[in-house]
Amino acid sequence: MRGLPILARLPLHAACALGSLYALLCHIPFTWHNFIADRRYPLAVERFLDLHPWVLLAAVLAACLGALAGPGRHRRLVWLWLVAHAAACAWLAFRPLLPGLGNDGASLAWAFLLWVPGLSLEALLSAAPRPEGWGSDLVDEGQPLLIPSWTAALFVFFAYSAAHLLGARGSGRACELHLALGWSLAGHVLAGSALALSLACLSGAALLTRSPRQACLALIHLAVWLAGAAALKAVALSTVSFSGPASWLYAACVVAGPVLMSFDWHAGQGPDKSGLAWPWAALLAAPLLLAPFAVPRLIKADWGFALASCATVAVWLAAARLAFSTAPLLRRGVLAKLEASRFALRCRRAHSWRTLWAGLAVVALTAAGNAAFTAMDPSFRRLGLHPRRALFGLAAEEPSFRTLKGLLTLPESSGQGTFFQLLQKHTNLPRSTRLALPEVELSTGPAAPGPRPDIFFFVIDSLRPDYLGAYNPKADFTPSFDAFAKESAVFKRAFSPYGGTGLSEPALWAGGMLPHMQYPSPFHPANSLEKLVERRGYRAMVTVDQVLSALLRPSTETVRLDAERVLYKFCDSLSELEDRLASAPPGPVFAYTQPQDLHVSVIEKEGRATVSREYPGFFSAYASRVARLDACFGRFVASLKKSGRWDRSIVIVTADHGDSLGEGGRWGHAYTVYPEVLSVPLLIHLPPSLASGVAWDEDAMALNTDITPSLYALLGPPPAQPAPFFGRSLFRGRSAPAPAPRSEHLVASSYGPVYGLLLEDGRSLYIADSTAYQEYLFRLGDAPAGEAATLEAAPARAFRAAVRRWLGEMDRFYGLRPD
Repeated sequence: MRGLPILARLPLHAACALGSLYALLCHIPFTWHNFIADRRYPLAVERFLDLHPWVLLAAVLAACLGALAGPGRHRRLVWLWLVAHAAACAWLAFRPLLPGLGNDGASLAWAFLLWVPGLSLEALLSAAPRPEGWGSDLVDEGQPLLIPSWTAALFVFFAYSAAHLLGARGSGRACELHLALGWSLAGHVLAGSALALSLACLSGAALLTRSPRQACLALIHLAVWLAGAAALKAVALSTVSFSGPASWLYAACVVAGPVLMSFDWHAGQGPDKSGLAWPWAALLAAPLLLAPFAVPRLIKADWGFALASCATVAVWLAAARLAFSTAPLLRRGVLAKLEASRFALRCRRAHSWRTLWAGLAVVALTAAGNAAFTAMDPSFRRLGLHPRRALFGLAAEEPSFRTLKGLLTLPESSGQGTFFQLLQKHTNLPRSTRLALPEVELSTGPAAPGPRPDIFFFVIDSLRPDYLGAYNPKADFTPSFDAFAKESAVFKRAFSPYGGTGLSEPALWAGGMLPHMQYPSPFHPANSLEKLVERRGYRAMVTVDQVLSALLRPSTETVRLDAERVLYKFCDSLSELEDRLASAPPGPVFAYTQPQDLHVSVIEKEGRATVSREYPGFFSAYASRVARLDACFGRFVASLKKSGRWDRSIVIVTADHGDSLGEGGRWGHAYTVYPEVLSVPLLIHLPPSLASGVAWDEDAMALNTDITPSLYALLGPPPAQPAPFFGRSLFRGRSAPAPAPRSEHLVASSYGPVYGLLLEDGRSLYIADSTAYQEYLFRLGDAPAGEAATLEAAPARAFRAAVRRWLGEMDRFYGLRPD
C-alpha cells in the first residue's frame, strides 16, 4: 500500500513539531513567564519532556522503515540518515534537552534545529526517481477548476454553519443572522473562486514550460507553502507575540514538512484520472463534517483563536483536496453540462486574458458588494436591523468565517492602517530596548498617626465579578465573599487596564500603566507598592510567582509564601499564612498572594472537572472552584476575627483580570481586552478607625491600579498622580469633594497589539485590534460580555486620536521612542 511510507513519516513530523513548539514557547517571554517557568501545563506535556528522546527515536525508526519501503529510495543515504539521528537521540537521552531550556536565544535556536530530522528526510526523499508521466493533471484538457473549488467552499460553509446554528444560543434577530450567513456564504464562494483562479494562473504558467505536469505540481506546492506560512504567521504566531523575520522563517519550517510529504505522495503517482470512488469519498468526508462540531469542544484554552484557525485552514485544505479527487465523478455526474459550458474556467485557457478578466470581475463584484453593504447599513439600522453587529457576532462564534475575515481584512483607510502600525510598534518591546524606569514617588510624606493596620492583599487570578453574589445575585455559592462584601467597600464597576497577568500584576504594584515589555529592569524605581511596604516598616509575606521574581528586590526579610509549591492554590496559601501569623513577631504585616485556582490553564490541566456540584447558568468547572475558594476565605476571615486582627486590618480581594468563559465562542484571556476579560471584582475592607474618616463612590469606575495609591492615602498624606495613566486613590476625606468621573482610560492586552479605551466612567469600551485590523465598541451593562454597538466613522477617528495621545504621554514619561 503506497500510503504506508507517508503514514510512517507522520510520527516523525509530529515529534519534531512538538519539541520545536516547546522550545519556541520557552523563548517567548509571555509563555515562559506564564506557563513554562511555573510548569502550568498539562501532565501530558511533562511526560513528553521526559520521554522526548525516546519518542523521537521511535519516530526516526518508523520514518526510516517507511522511507526504505519504496524502490530506488537512496537506501545508503537513508541508512546514514538513520545512524546520524539515532546517535543524536542517544545523546539527548543522556543529556535531556527540553527540560533544561530557558527564556533565551538558545531556545529559539533549538526551535529551528528540532525541525532538522523531518525536513532533512523529506529533502533526501525528494530526489527519488518518479514514474513516467508524474505531475499534476490540472494542466490536462478539460480538467475542471471552478466547480471543485466551489464544492470545497460550499462544503466548508455548510459544515461550519450547521455547527454554528446547532450551537447558537438564540441571541439576535433571525433576519440579522440570515444576513450574516448570506455574507458568510458570499465570502466562502469568493474564497473558492480565488482558489480556482490561483490554480488557473499556476497551471497556466506551467503550460509555458517544457514539462507542464511536473511544473504545475511544483508550483502548486510552492504556492501552498508560501500561503500556508503566511496564514500560520497571521493566525497563530502573531497571537503568541512572535514576530519579525524569525517568525516568517519558523512558519516556513512548520509548513515545509507537510508540503514536502504531499509533493512526494503526488509525484510518486503516475497519471490517474479515475478519481476517488463514492464510498471512499464519503468515508473521507465524514471526519471533515464532524470537525466543526468537535474542534470547539476539544479546544477551550485557545488564545486568539489560533488553534481553531489552524484547524479551520486544515479543514479547508482537506476539503479542497477531496473535492479535486472527486472531480472525475463530478464530470460524469449532473455537473457535466455545467462543466461543459462556456462559463466554466478551464486550465487550457488559464494563460489567456480570460483569467485576468475573471479575476478582475471577482474583485469588482466583491468591492461592489462590500460598498453596497456599507451604504445600506444606515437603512438597515432605521429598520431596527444591525447587520454589522450580526457579522461581528458570527465572526466571534463561527471559526471558518472568522478565519476568512481575519485573513482577508485590511485597514479601511490609510489613517487606520498607520494607527494599527503604531499599536504594533508599541507592543512587546524587545529586550534590546533601552529603558531605565524613572523614579516614581507617589508620596514621601510621613505616616498617618496611630497604629499601622495589617494589609492582606488577595489577587485571585482570573476571578470574574459575576461569579460573586455581591455582584450577581444569581451566584448563590459565595456566602463568605458576600458576607465580607457587607463589611467592605464594593466597587461595582472595577476593571484591570491589562488583559493578562504579564502586565497587570506589574501595573498593580507600580500603581499605573507601564511600557509594553516583560520586564524593565531594574523595576524598583517604579515599584510604588514595594516602596510603601519598606518605608512603613511592614513585615512582608509574599507569594513570589514568576512575575514578581522579576519585579521585587531580593530581600532576606521577606517571608516567601508557597516557596515549595509550583502551583499556587488559595486554600494552601491561606492555611500557610494563618500558621505564619500565629508565630509572627509584633508589628504590622503585609501579605500578598495571587492564587491560580481559576486560571484557564489550571482548569484545563485538571480536566475541567467540577470539584463539587453542577452550577446551572455558570461554567461549572469554574464556579465549583470559586465555591471552594469562598469556603477557604471564610475560614481565614474567621481566624482573623478570632485572633483580634480583623478590626485592625485592610483586606483587599480583587483579580488581575477576568476571563472569557464561552461568551461569543471565546475562552481564556491574554490576547483580548473584551469586557469580560477587563472586568474584575474589587472589595476593600477597612478597619473601623479608618473607615469612619473616609468616603468613597462605589458606582464610579475603579481600576486595580488605584489600589496602591489608595493604600498610600490610607497610610499617609494623599498621593500624587505622576501621569494620567497612573491610578488615583479610591478613598478621600469625608469633607473632600468627589473626583471628576473618568471620561476615558487606556487599556491593553498584556501580550498582543490590542488596545482600547474605557469610556464614560466605565460604561463603554472601545477596542482596536491591530492583529485582525478591526475596531469594536461595547456598551457595558449587567451582561458580563457587554453588548456590541455600532462604531461610526467619526467616533472611531476620535478614539484613535485618544489612544495615540495616551501612548504619546507614556512614551514621554518613560523616555521611549518605539522604532
